[in-house]
Amino acid sequence: MADQNQQTSRGLFGKPRDQYGERYDDHLLEQYKLFADSAIRVTEWRNSANNFLLATNTVLVTLFGLASTLNGASPWRCAVAIAGLLVALAWLFLILSYKNLNSTKFKVIHEIEQQLPLALFRHEWDVHTERSDHTRLTINEVFIPIVFALLYVLLLSVSCLGEPTDKPIKLDVKATVTAVPSTTQNGVINP
Repeated sequence: MADQNQQTSRGLFGKPRDQYGERYDDHLLEQYKLFADSAIRVTEWRNSANNFLLATNTVLVTLFGLASTLNGASPWRCAVAIAGLLVALAWLFLILSYKNLNSTKFKVIHEIEQQLPLALFRHEWDVHTERSDHTRLTINEVFIPIVFALLYVLLLSVSCLGEPTDKPIKLDVKATVTAVPSTTQNGVINP
């Protein structure tokens, strides 16, 4: 593992301190700040994407509900459910992609911190993971698109694979009519 870290660090650091010059520490710190900021931006993009995809799924579920009120709308319900399933799956893969990108960025940040007086991000992560109630954000985050995907599978099975709901429903109802006594103007009850 130490050899792997040294190899990665060698690829990370372009020139050794003695070959770079006197501004090595200043430039190292500046590049560290830029890179840490880029990791924070990825998290912001991830949050924006989650908000957008949550809104998109909400609109699709609403469209499905509206299409259900129309006669002959079965193809539309199927199309909305298929689109929703694809959006939910894309959302799930996007979350996993952002997770991998952030993990990679923080590995690089941790390597740079080995050259700095304080390893703040590394220490924060260590303290956070030591907590007994620690749950990775990604585990919580993927729950929502999975629920939407399952909802769309259910809607697909009901709308596209089940009985069409556009046919009139025949009910075999037998009604029994009983005479209700009525009163006249005189207050006399007529049978």
